[in-house]
Amino acid sequence: IYNSNQFDNSKISVLGLSFGGFVACMLAGNRTSKIHSLCLWNPAVNMLNVMSTITLVDQIPNFKETDTVYTVKMPKWDNQVLLKGKFFQSISEVSPHAEISKYHGDVLVQIGLQDSVVWPEPFIAQGLLNYHQGKHELWTVNGGHGFENHKDNLSLLDTIDKTVEFF
Repeated sequence: IYNSNQFDNSKISVLGLSFGGFVACMLAGNRTSKIHSLCLWNPAVNMLNVMSTITLVDQIPNFKETDTVYTVKMPKWDNQVLLKGKFFQSISEVSPHAEISKYHGDVLVQIGLQDSVVWPEPFIAQGLLNYHQGKHELWTVNGGHGFENHKDNLSLLDTIDKTVEFF
């Protein structure tokens, strides 16, 4: 059973990968947030660009009816998901850049320079950090969206080690 007295709210850290990085920025920018530190792995701060990259680009302009459920084909991963039009409306109406400007805790943004989902890097990540007023660091590895580099797992392991050190 969860008991809020068991946790030190001054030491809560958040890690967000890809769309989770988008959401983590929203959480950190919330004025009632108790987040001590924020780590973002390849944060998808421009979700419309990301959705255009991973889906069939010509699908997106058709997703205008907010309550309609759409089948979104993602050929990049040979997959599909069901999303309401409201999803596309909401990712257009919020700004991770505006939210990160409200957060004053420490931020570590880690990116893979070979990322083909969130691009162009390191420019997207640096653009986000330009809005952050507190202490922050941009860390890069020679890997893709999941920090893979197709030769070994060192990029991912280095990313994990850097995250643990940061937290």
